[in-house]
Amino acid sequence: RGPAALMYGSNVLGGVINVRSVAIPDRRPNKIYTDATMITESASEAISGRLMIEGPAGPVVFKAEASARNSENINTPIGTLENTAGESRTASVGVAHLASWGEAGASFGNHTNNYGIPGGFLGGHTNGVDIELERQNASGRVDLHPEAEAVDHLELKFSWNRYQHKEIESSGICGVSFGLVTTS
Repeated sequence: RGPAALMYGSNVLGGVINVRSVAIPDRRPNKIYTDATMITESASEAISGRLMIEGPAGPVVFKAEASARNSENINTPIGTLENTAGESRTASVGVAHLASWGEAGASFGNHTNNYGIPGGFLGGHTNGVDIELERQNASGRVDLHPEAEAVDHLELKFSWNRYQHKEIESSGICGVSFGLVTTS
């Protein structure tokens, strides 16, 4: 909270939670690492998976991740809850050059999430609504370690985020559209 939150944009009224994704690699592993996960769910017949690979490639370090999730309508003991299916896709890649003078790197990511919200309840849409959202982000970082007594290091950061959110009515018409682009 407070003035430090200004680094993260004007929409952090309640403060910042530091979730460290390390999109730009900040260490040099000895070899290539991979991690794969697959999950299934019975209530929505969902299947999801994630694949990550990171490692050295000559003078640079790379990291790439991809994940996906597909789900059908949720099955309950009293029947199927209509318009609750969804699909989500995420992909990102980051690369960095780590050296004695410092480090420089960049990353790019894309996330899409489409899902339904059921209708028929007080305050909701009669037939439900479908949500389509998409987010892209790019970031860069340079951290220099000059050999000067007065300066320990000099860090330059750049980030760009684009968010688009649409609510599609059961008739196929877009009822609400919201977009935000943040650059710092």
